[in-house]
Amino acid sequence: MPIYSDTYTKPEQKIVAKFEQVWPGFNQGDFWDRLKCGGYMTLPKTMPLICVYMDCLEKGGPLSPTYLSLWANTFDLPCVEVRDEELMAMESGFSGQRPVDTWKKRMRSLENWRFIKSQSGPRDFQFVLLTNPHLVIKAIHNDASASYDKERRDAIFRILTMKDIDIKGGGFLTLAEIRKREAEVQSRRARRIP
Repeated sequence: MPIYSDTYTKPEQKIVAKFEQVWPGFNQGDFWDRLKCGGYMTLPKTMPLICVYMDCLEKGGPLSPTYLSLWANTFDLPCVEVRDEELMAMESGFSGQRPVDTWKKRMRSLENWRFIKSQSGPRDFQFVLLTNPHLVIKAIHNDASASYDKERRDAIFRILTMKDIDIKGGGFLTLAEIRKREAEVQSRRARRIP
């Protein structure tokens, strides 16, 4: 039974065959199909480790729920326009007397660590740009002044580096390599547009 479509790449064929073997009665409507259901996003495969890393940066509460909420509000572009701070605070897991204040505190921390850039408008964080988390983590790793929970972050960094090599084949990419890959993607997209 096809899960997403009738045609798959060879790696996808192996995965689908294995899952059809494990769950033979699995119905196509029983899972989230990003091609048919509205509301999806693309995440780096390293996101769980990125989140653990950022939660080791400082005391005062985890940063990752706020960061994930921002990612969930993207449309495969690293930009978010914050229209409802209360909703963003709720999505980040904040409630109680001052959820928006707590959310803003985490947003400031994300910005201080350079995971995001922001511009104010009617709100403090009206426009948010999500920077490349791999480059941010690499910069933090090389910064001697970032000392809180360093041993744990070093271990996560080593795993992230290995995982990134697995995923991309070249380890943490330089800015020039990222620009080159972006240009290649844009070129492929331009060829597809009639």
